[in-house]
Amino acid sequence: MPGSKELQKPPSGKLLSSFFTKKFVRFTDVFEPLLPPNIVAGLQTMRFCRISNAKIANLTLLDSKGFHMSIQRSSNVTVRDLNISAPENSRNTDGIHVSGSNNIDLASLTIGTGDDCISIGQGSTNVFISNVACGPGHGISIGSLGKYNNEKNVAGVNVRNCTISGTTNGVRIKTWPGAPPTEASDITFEDIVAENVSNAIIIDQEYCPVHHCSNEVWF
Repeated sequence: MPGSKELQKPPSGKLLSSFFTKKFVRFTDVFEPLLPPNIVAGLQTMRFCRISNAKIANLTLLDSKGFHMSIQRSSNVTVRDLNISAPENSRNTDGIHVSGSNNIDLASLTIGTGDDCISIGQGSTNVFISNVACGPGHGISIGSLGKYNNEKNVAGVNVRNCTISGTTNGVRIKTWPGAPPTEASDITFEDIVAENVSNAIIIDQEYCPVHHCSNEVWF
């Protein structure tokens, strides 16, 4: 097509293998050359879905175009010793996002991004977060919740022994305006150190990351 840009050839299997063998993953090096910008913007560096009895450890994730890691519809997952980093002004680059999962243990993590260090989405239960160094970014968040209809409750989230520095928020619960009845219960924030944080503790029931948000629920 006139004016079109020819896509570069994907890296060889050997090259991809070397990235993961080194336990060092830079999103832009591996995936960005393969895809147009509108697709890149919504991608995640690592997505784990429907896994159980798993351990993820000793990884460095850099400069994702979306979430660095997401854990969805999974159970009994342990995450240890990750280093996650992205520019402070990079949008939607959550360090770790958990949704629809049970018995998730996140500990000994260093995360600095342009969004939430850790975000806990709908349907998550028994999530344990400890010994996290968070910053820069938006802190450790439950939510956002209530953007869509029929979201499941969040229960049993325990955040302790974390240091949050140079962030817009410390620990936060955020729900969209007009959200249907949904519960976030049995939430514990304990032994949290907040340094140079704009909002150390915030419960935001009118979360609106854009200029205008409707009170109507998305279906």
